Amino acid sequence: MVELGQSSPSVAVVDAQSIKCSERVIVDKGFDGHKKIRGRKRLLAVGTGGRLLAAHVGPANENGRIGGRAVLEKLHRQGFSRL
Repeated sequence: MVELGQSSPSVAVVDAQSIKCSERVIVDKGFDGHKKIRGRKRLLAVGTGGRLLAAHVGPANENGRIGGRAVLEKLHRQGFSRL
């Protein structure tokens, strides 16, 4: 339950997924050697209520820490101060 006056979530979950993309796509495409996928990696931050808070899309070979940091920076810029 959300208390009145607390519009900013206090907990979020960040997850990464590697996604196959078309061969026509040239920008931000990489190869995730662990999952053997050529494409992109998306990182999503979701609040406890299931609301999407922030997203980052990069090449599949991008380290999860880099994408995770980008998601956290987006959350900070959006003013989610309680996270």
